[in-house]
Amino acid sequence: MLGKPTYPNLAIMYELHAVGYLTIRVVLGIWLVAEGLRHFRIGARKMASFYRPLYPSFIKESLLRTGFILGYIIELVAGILLIIGLAKPFALFILSPYFILQAIGRSIITPYWDPKHFFVRLIIYFLLTALPLSWDIYSLDFFFNISLHH
Repeated sequence: MLGKPTYPNLAIMYELHAVGYLTIRVVLGIWLVAEGLRHFRIGARKMASFYRPLYPSFIKESLLRTGFILGYIIELVAGILLIIGLAKPFALFILSPYFILQAIGRSIITPYWDPKHFFVRLIIYFLLTALPLSWDIYSLDFFFNISLHH
């Protein structure tokens, strides 16, 4: 006869959730930092002049440059914050308009743009916003007991 079930696996499950959250957070952070550094090295002026022919004439090159500068600043700041696990809600908050503007910008170029990199990052972003912050125990927020859950 089988005995009463015990649940020592609950602690293991919680640990797995925490490791999964850490992995997702760090992967998105690394991806964002890598993109931000790549865009920074190329430079906003070169990127704007490269993409300029693809945008309608009413969008000025100075607006494109500003957008690229803001984009790589957001990528770098949010990516670093996600990697170290500090101020995650702030990092996720600033990524929301970033993804929206990136989708608009890509749709202006062509409605049938290649979504392979964009949607993967968007899905990872969605996972981080959908999963409970209480799972993120491997972070500086948790270490310093910074309560950003409310």
